Amino acid sequence: MIYEPNRVARRRSYRVEAAHRSPIFHESAVISVDGKPDMQTAFSITNVTFSADPVAPGQVNLTVKFQIHNNGPSHVAGLVVTTDFWITSHIASAVFQGFGAGFEFWQASFSVSASTPVTFEFVIFCDDFGGIDAVPRIWNTNGGNRFQAHA
Repeated sequence: MIYEPNRVARRRSYRVEAAHRSPIFHESAVISVDGKPDMQTAFSITNVTFSADPVAPGQVNLTVKFQIHNNGPSHVAGLVVTTDFWITSHIASAVFQGFGAGFEFWQASFSVSASTPVTFEFVIFCDDFGGIDAVPRIWNTNGGNRFQAHA
């Protein structure tokens, strides 16, 4: 072996779409060159319910509840939301509400100072910190139509 002091070792990761699947947990993996798997533990965002209501004079609140189907903890979720048709957008962090059988309950709220009518458009995301070197983000964009709530 020749010693080369100016070379920097790099760790490379490759996405494996369906190569590592457990029949019990249905996880997918990112396999690095050294063979260590990075596990994805969040798979989908479903059962979305929401409401937009005036809560005080000049104050309107959007509340969104949803489930993240998972195989383990370490998730951060939230909304990307707008009230001006994507001229500006905001991140609203979701709050973990509890566990179910194979899923987590989450709730996010976002308030604006405005009089009605107000139209909220939003999408939901989940960052999955369950892996070794990868942090996949999953989305629910309502089939590309975004969610809309009116108050």
